[in-house]
Amino acid sequence: MSNEEPPLRLSDLQIDDEEKEKPVRSGAVEQDEREEALRAELASVQQINSVIEGVVSSLEKAKVNMETVSTTVASANTLLDLWIRILSQTEHTQRLLLSGHWEGATQDLIDIEAEAAAKVQEAERRREEERERAAAREREAVAAEARRAAAERKPTRGARRTGGSGTGRGGGSGGSRIGAPTSSSSSSGTGTGRGSKGGRGTRGGSGIGRGLPKRGAK
Repeated sequence: MSNEEPPLRLSDLQIDDEEKEKPVRSGAVEQDEREEALRAELASVQQINSVIEGVVSSLEKAKVNMETVSTTVASANTLLDLWIRILSQTEHTQRLLLSGHWEGATQDLIDIEAEAAAKVQEAERRREEERERAAAREREAVAAEARRAAAERKPTRGARRTGGSGTGRGGGSGGSRIGAPTSSSSSSGTGTGRGSKGGRGTRGGSGIGRGLPKRGAK
């Protein structure tokens, strides 16, 4: 029985108050530390935002300044162009005043008007030449068309002339053969002449020539 454990007492089961407060205090401390860390992060983020806003405002100011510089440069260019024109006109006026051939502003106006009129006449002359060239091209086109049409009609006319000449030759040869018996000399001569062109004419002529002596003998 000496090995048995002693029974538990009520005092052993009671929890000390300090031990109860420890977890509560540790949780409160952790919450406070977390909030402090969040506040620190928020402050750093706000600081970064303020820096970014400063950079943006600086860029906007720089943009305004650049626009001002651009406007100033444009105004300077305009003034320089105006100054260059003034200097050019001054130099031109000085040359006119020192020139011995200058006849005054009135003569300059007359010369300018004459130059403008010459330009108008030149333009009119060019337009007239263009119209003449266009008319010449049109006439050439019409002549080419007429030549082409004439060339297409030539073969038909040649065929018609060939048929007419053949008909006339046939009638003439027939007439010479009909009139051959009227005279012995003419028939023999005609027969000989036609015989040179065709075998039939030669044979007719020789027959008539051979019969003449027999009639004289009788």
